[in-house]
Amino acid sequence: MRCLDSIPVREDIQIIVVDDCSPGEESFLERYPQLSRPHLLYFRAPRNGGAGWARNLALSHAKGTWLVFGDADDCFAEDAFDSMDRYAGSDADIVFFRTGQRVEGDWQPGPHYDWLYDAYNRAIETGDDSHIRAGHIPPWGKMMRRTFVKDSGVLFDETRYSDDVLFSVRTGVAAKKVIIAPELIYYAYLRQGSQTNSGLPAHLQALRAEKGILANGIYRKHYGTSYWDAYNALTGLFHQDFGAFCRLLPLAIRNRISLIRLLHRIIK
Repeated sequence: MRCLDSIPVREDIQIIVVDDCSPGEESFLERYPQLSRPHLLYFRAPRNGGAGWARNLALSHAKGTWLVFGDADDCFAEDAFDSMDRYAGSDADIVFFRTGQRVEGDWQPGPHYDWLYDAYNRAIETGDDSHIRAGHIPPWGKMMRRTFVKDSGVLFDETRYSDDVLFSVRTGVAAKKVIIAPELIYYAYLRQGSQTNSGLPAHLQALRAEKGILANGIYRKHYGTSYWDAYNALTGLFHQDFGAFCRLLPLAIRNRISLIRLLHRIIK
């Protein structure tokens, strides 16, 4: 409801909420009046398919010029839609914005280096947008032209983790024109005990590594640089499940993962 409350009620803003078989969903419409607000479509997914499945279902019902994604536990900045209005008439395929982070509850997550924020500064200063095009992995914090996404044929992976990696990398690379906007429009919330902050079980770490490896192949082909999260994920997998690590090595080699660089990270 915090996320919905951060979105203004306007005729030109279509909201699509997909419930991925949450417990207690039968009473949501009675418990949460925001789901009955004007210009909102509420879908109960026929099966629990994960975030990628839910996002693809929403894409099939979207009608607007621009696509803007949001996670249910996050929110948009107070002036986010005023900021997006300034770029609504542009001819860009994607408009990238800054994003921020907030902490949910009374706890301290420890030092967190916001490399994406730093990448935005470099992109604005140097004009090199490659790290934003292929490095802004979360689907939120950007405006994507709906016809561009539709014509590209790119969908989210319907997996339990890292469903957005290849979607974001492929669309970012394919976009003919992008805008790197200076405004901050979105806050992602850090929650104690979430997968993002408490570590992944081995099977999800393997999935993260697999998606990262494939993204690395795209990075190397278009920009000649590496996708560093692939190396981080593989290093973590080496220590968690050596068998799964070995099974991914042929895929890693085909997608131009440097084994020397990977070995250095593992030893380090």
